Amino acid sequence: MKKIYVVGLPYHKYTEVKDKIQKGDHIILKKEPHNKYDKNAIGVYWKDNQIGHIKRDCTQLINMNSQYFLEWKGNTCLIIKEASYEY
Repeated sequence: MKKIYVVGLPYHKYTEVKDKIQKGDHIILKKEPHNKYDKNAIGVYWKDNQIGHIKRDCTQLINMNSQYFLEWKGNTCLIIKEASYEY
C-alpha cells in the first residue's frame, strides 16, 4: 500500500487540532489550482480544518475519487493511505 505524506503541518491548523485527530479519521482532499506555490497542490482537511498539503512529489499518487484516512508514523510525521474495500 502506498504511503502519501502530508506536509506543512505547522503552517495550518494541525497544531490546534492534533490532539483531537484519531487514527482512521476520514479526511477531505481538495485540489488547489490557484495555489501560488504549486498549481497541482492538494489540501488536506480534517473536519473543515486545513491541516496541511499532500507532499508535492506524492500528488500524482492521489486518486481524487478514493477515500483516504489518517495514520501516524512516529509522533511527528502524519501520513495518509488509501482505504481498501472488499466487495
